[in-house]
Amino acid sequence: MRGYKFTETVRRSLAAAHQEASALKHDYIGPEHILLGLTSSEDETLLQIWSRLGIDPTNIRRDALASLPKGRTEHSVSGLPYTANAKHVLEFAMAEASVLMDDSVGPTHILLGIMRLGDEAAARVLRDRGVTNYQIPAILGKSRARALPELAVVSIEIRIQLRDGAVIHRTFAGGDEELLPFVAKYLLPD
Repeated sequence: MRGYKFTETVRRSLAAAHQEASALKHDYIGPEHILLGLTSSEDETLLQIWSRLGIDPTNIRRDALASLPKGRTEHSVSGLPYTANAKHVLEFAMAEASVLMDDSVGPTHILLGIMRLGDEAAARVLRDRGVTNYQIPAILGKSRARALPELAVVSIEIRIQLRDGAVIHRTFAGGDEELLPFVAKYLLPD
């Protein structure tokens, strides 16, 4: 995770997260604040993801605000600390950037980091809107394949032998939306 830098749009989103936490009179920045910061992002890739998922960021914002407790801090605090889960989001985002072979962390990596939180409130807000862990990488993969057609996968063949001896054999065409769910079901550990 060394050497990863945050894009300017992520810096603005994290600054917006700080402003959200301060305005809500919270004395910390949590994943929900980071999600709120993303809802105001004008990053083209993130806007494309929201659109492809059929999600209006204002609805995400409303749901994220509803998931937060009432604030208690009487005054605006500068330099609010990140919660452990907020730090995990940033660590997960760097890991996602690494997996995608990107040399900087953008808003979509932050969104993927939030999704990796499992049952945390910010991830639940997205899941309640129908977002799954494999949709965002699939959308990114499709947009990158269109941008770089010479790197697009034409097809991939997967053959798996299950513990009971059964063999599953599938061939997927490039851009097939069933590939990631298949991989998640049969190849990723529970």
